[in-house]
Amino acid sequence: YEARPVVWPRLVVEFWAQARLHESVRRELHQAYASWRRLLAQSFRQAAGSDILSPQMDPDAAARLVLATHDGLVVEACIDPEGARKVSLRRVLGALLAYLASPDLEAPAGRPQAPIAKKSAGRARRSRPSAA
Repeated sequence: YEARPVVWPRLVVEFWAQARLHESVRRELHQAYASWRRLLAQSFRQAAGSDILSPQMDPDAAARLVLATHDGLVVEACIDPEGARKVSLRRVLGALLAYLASPDLEAPAGRPQAPIAKKSAGRARRSRPSAA
């Protein structure tokens, strides 16, 4: 987004507003988001299979998380354009991907499971090589 005109986030929000008013726009956005979710989930499955991302990560939930993060950044860019320019989309998504790559996405004992972690019942965890 850094290379796009400043008006881009406002345009995205306008599409969302029009989707609430016009069924045809809603259907188009629904199809676009479904396609992006499939593409992201497929990429996350491949990355988890190659030990790039945590095997505990739920690819479908992670895809939704990335899109929700993007959408939140669009809103921030509309509300606080100056602040949004201080932190790049690449940096924010990099932090999110670092979290998804963490070897243990399970919550500490006594706390609910992390929302993007797969249910672990019946699944063997693959070991990841240590950095040492």
